[in-house]
Amino acid sequence: MKFLNKNLKLCMYYSFVLSLFSANVGYGDDLKAFPLKAALTKRSLSFEKKNYFPFYIPENFPSDIRFRGIVGTFSTITRNKENKNKVSSETLFGIDYSTSKKCPVLGQTVNSYAEAVAQFPHRSLVSIIIKQAHVGKQTLIVGFELPVGLPLHLPQGGCFMLSLDGSDFSGQEYTMSSDLNILYDTKKADYTSFTTAGLDSELIVAPTDRYGPVLNAYTVIPISGKGLIKPGKILDIYGVISATPPPSFGFLENKNEKWSLRQIIAVYRNGSCERAFPNHPDGKFTWNDHTEGYGKKNETSALWATSDILLNTTMTDYGLNSVQKQINLVRNLPATVVSGDCLVSAIIPGSSDSQIIGAMNTESQISVVSTP
Repeated sequence: MKFLNKNLKLCMYYSFVLSLFSANVGYGDDLKAFPLKAALTKRSLSFEKKNYFPFYIPENFPSDIRFRGIVGTFSTITRNKENKNKVSSETLFGIDYSTSKKCPVLGQTVNSYAEAVAQFPHRSLVSIIIKQAHVGKQTLIVGFELPVGLPLHLPQGGCFMLSLDGSDFSGQEYTMSSDLNILYDTKKADYTSFTTAGLDSELIVAPTDRYGPVLNAYTVIPISGKGLIKPGKILDIYGVISATPPPSFGFLENKNEKWSLRQIIAVYRNGSCERAFPNHPDGKFTWNDHTEGYGKKNETSALWATSDILLNTTMTDYGLNSVQKQINLVRNLPATVVSGDCLVSAIIPGSSDSQIIGAMNTESQISVVSTP
């Protein structure tokens, strides 16, 4: 593998044996599983290089399937031996499928996602983020189920792909791994066409506004005939959200003092998108407004009566613990959307009385499946 340098250790495991997985996860007798298992250890100081791994589709594999989800684990191991209280690592895992017979070689390195698409054309299925603020191993257990199922056409000689885009920013050995199964069936799709849009962003949000106003943070996709999400139906929303504390949270005097953030996904209806975000761009954008602070009610637009809430969840922990939380089986779907609506992911303070001072890094990797 001449494309691997001396600082890169690679172990890769293949299995092309398809097996029934439903007996273990309770999804139903119709589901089958395609395994994706890999591990990569490297040294890096940035996200400059991304690594791709192919999982080739056997000759007898059906060319048309419905993607129904994934189940298994993603994990990272950070080894900063010099300062255990100043760790900052993250990996963006990607699961894709090829749209041609071109696939990456084992562990292939690319400089950008655009370069990857140009070299081996593919479409994305799932993106997962894992962040760490302490040494050791961080594991995310996932179990996405897509009730509707996404129709995929798989070319003979093509592949599924796993991308690993991560770093500990210190040049120490850093390990990224997956042990999971793609779940699929061969039933006729309810929808013959669909689009996927990313409700993804990285934002800084304070967990409390006890001492004064702080910022609510929003990621917004307007609904329009030329937009990422067109008038029609939102079929599914799935992915991972994360919250990572700054190093200062590791030195809190009260070790029991918990931080908390709240995340809301909603459809803004009846003109409330323009009222909440006046003169907003036509494409996806991010936005901030202020809380009232000092224990007063947060008047965020995410809680207006015109906001059709699809998801309302919290991320809570203490100290330097980083939280990754799965988003799946979102209620009130499918949801009909019309021009002028917008789909919003809002991250707001989770408490008005916590004594914690400081702001946190948040990142959402959320996929939205829709059909006109």
